[in-house]
Amino acid sequence: MRHFVDERGRSWVASVAQEEGGDYKGRFFLIMESAGTGDQAGSGGLAGEGDPAPLPVQDVRWNSVKTAKRTLATASDVELRRRLRAAQGRSDRRDAPRAQRGTAQGMAGADGRAGSLDALLDERREFPPSAAFAAQARFADPSVYEEAEEDYEACWARWAEELDWFRKWDRVLKWEPPHAEWFVGGRLNACYNCVD
Repeated sequence: MRHFVDERGRSWVASVAQEEGGDYKGRFFLIMESAGTGDQAGSGGLAGEGDPAPLPVQDVRWNSVKTAKRTLATASDVELRRRLRAAQGRSDRRDAPRAQRGTAQGMAGADGRAGSLDALLDERREFPPSAAFAAQARFADPSVYEEAEEDYEACWARWAEELDWFRKWDRVLKWEPPHAEWFVGGRLNACYNCVD
């Protein structure tokens, strides 16, 4: 049994469970259970939601309980959080109404087939820097961010002009999801620009 904390600060317990009967894939797998109660736990993190049902993590299985427990004991907290997110995602998709499965949550189109890349590209998480890191930042002026919000291609082109180019680019950005090409046609030598 291993205790760990997810990205939202909720406590979880990972343990080994056994499936009766078992097959060639193995009988033993991980199960994640909330260690908190009420609004401090819950897979969605909503107040009053209560403790979620245990989440089975059946993507990896073992034939012996000894191997399963050794793997659990040596797994990092990062790995446990990754497996928890995967189990929560599978649980969310299983519980979602069919009409919602075309969204980023469900990752499947209206016809039930695997979803579009647009759903994968819908990223809304933010990772703010620590206060110490932000204090030593080279550019602390928020107008840099405002300029990038207004016209990010022009912003990046302006900053790229600060470099020495052997051949200037023809186009700042060629965007054909999921592929992006920056400064198309341009040629520079990174070492030449780094050594002054």
